Parts: sequence; structure tokens; C-alpha cells
Amino acid sequence: MPTAYRMLIEAGWTGDAELRAVTGGEALDPGLAAEILARAGELWNAYGPTEATVTSTMHRVSAGEPGPVPIGSPMPGERAYVVDSRLRLLPPGAVGELLLGGAGVARGYRNRPGLSGFVEDPFVPGGRCYRTGDLAHWRPDGTLEFHGRRDHQVKVRGYRIELGEVEAVLHEVAQGAVTVSGTGAQAHLVGYVTPETADPAAMERHLRARLPDHMVPRRWVALAALPTLSSGKVDRDALPEPGDGPQAERVPPASDAEIMVASIWAAVLGRPAVWADDDFFALGGSSFAATRVAGRLREVLQLAVPVRLLFDRPVLADFAAALEELLLADLTDGVEA
Repeated sequence: MPTAYRMLIEAGWTGDAELRAVTGGEALDPGLAAEILARAGELWNAYGPTEATVTSTMHRVSAGEPGPVPIGSPMPGERAYVVDSRLRLLPPGAVGELLLGGAGVARGYRNRPGLSGFVEDPFVPGGRCYRTGDLAHWRPDGTLEFHGRRDHQVKVRGYRIELGEVEAVLHEVAQGAVTVSGTGAQAHLVGYVTPETADPAAMERHLRARLPDHMVPRRWVALAALPTLSSGKVDRDALPEPGDGPQAERVPPASDAEIMVASIWAAVLGRPAVWADDDFFALGGSSFAATRVAGRLREVLQLAVPVRLLFDRPVLADFAAALEELLLADLTDGVEA
């Protein structure tokens, strides 16, 4: 994944001219591609959902390529179509849904017959395809360029999240919208509410009681009114970035554990201050930075803190609480021994 290569580069990885690097799972930023190419003999950008056996297309990246990095052309035995909503082929340059066919297409979801994006291949008799829900277009050179999701599904720290599912829970108690801000390891959910219908802190508590941690927004923005289209639907493109609107009241670190963690996060991330409701990755944290945090905690506490804990509990208050649980468990084990 691009995030892993970025972590290696931040750690001082110098690479090897004999190395053939392959990346996938996330969009590959041109700047990162250039850095990888400076450290490897070859770089290949792969694309493909699990439903089509992970890798369906591949592109060899060349130095100085203009524009976004393509996701390539179909692998041997695979087929790719760019189609409209009625599964009709679109001409090169036109953006449409990416449809995958060929030997890699799975049979379906085991024990989940109601969940399916599998259809008959419209162009090969007897064939089957998977509707990826991703948007793409064919370039003049015969490679595919990725344009994001057809629906409002996003990927945050490796989790695929349907924004509609989060908003459905939010709408139980207030008017609001949810979107994603940032990319790669810095991607995080942002919630928008109107002050007359909801308090951001109350919204977060409500969502935390109903949804897994990775589906709860890490930032909340209070707007006088949600921007809408002529149809009355929320205009997502007009939603401001978290720094552009009035913010929910910040919560300072309170407990000893929160204060200690805030100090370490601030030092590792180079920030003047960190709040109890801050999300480590929304602040610019990376996998490498998470490793540094775990190392510093190990020095201070004389306790092995798994790096994964920061991915599972990225909000400072939650992370500090989990850290206290680890310390208590370690002390209990010591007494019993």
C-alpha cells in the first residue's frame, strides 16, 4: 500500500536499484510515486477489489508521467469495461463505472445472497462481471485512470465506510451530513450539524453508542445551515473544510495519562498542543509516527505498547484510557506473579 511505502521513506529507507516495487489498495500520489522510483528499479501500480481476486489491472509507472498515476490495463485473463448506468460501453475519455470480468471474478458472497454486485457479462456470453462502484475512464494510451467512488463509499485507515450508514444514525437525532477530509493515512471523517438541532459533543456520543469507532467522525463543524442543491439534497462539494467553519468546543487533556500522551503526541507530530478529542491520524500522524509514539511510551512506562493500539483507538482520550487498562493489567500480572 502507498501508506507502507511512505512509512518506509519517512524511516530513511534508501531502496535498491534491483527492487521491483508494487503498490495498491489506495490511490498512488504522483509525488510518492516519484519518491519510490528514486529508490527502486521499477514501480507498478495495481488495482482490484477482493471480489475480483485483488489485482485486476496493473500499470508500470514511468518517471515524469503527467497527471494522476493510472491504474493500468487488465491483467492476463481479466477484462475491464467503463460503462454507464445501463451497463453500456462508454467511449475513451468518458468517466463511468468500472466493470470487471474474467477468470478472477468471484462466485459471490458466502451466506450473504442478498449482498451482490455480480452481473452477467454484457459483452461475453456466459461470462460474469463485478460492478466495482468505482469511477474511471480510458486514456488514449489504453490505460485506466481512477476517479473515486460512484456512491459515497470512502476508505479511512483501511476501512470501507458508507457515508449513508453514518448519516442514517446521525439523522435519528439531528440534521447533518458526514464527509471525509484528507487522503491516505490522514483521511478522517468530518461531521456537520446545525447548532439549533444538535450539539456536536452530543452527536459524537450518540454515534459512538451505535457505530464502531472507525465510523465516528473525528471532527465536527457547526454550520448556520447545511448547503443544499436545488433538489434540496446536501451539496457535499460546498461543505467547508474543518478549519473553515466554527468548531465544536475543544476538550483539554484532563487525566495524568491524557496529559502524558498529549505531550508525546505533540513532540512526535511537531504540534504546539493536542486536545483530548484529537485524532492522531487527522493531526497528520502516520504509521511511522505511531511507531515512534509506541517507542516513547515504552521508554517512559517500561511497558510494551502495541502500535496497533493507536490504530484501534486514534482519539487521544480513548487511547489514554486503553493505555491505563494496559498499565493496570501489567500491575495485576506483576502482583500475581
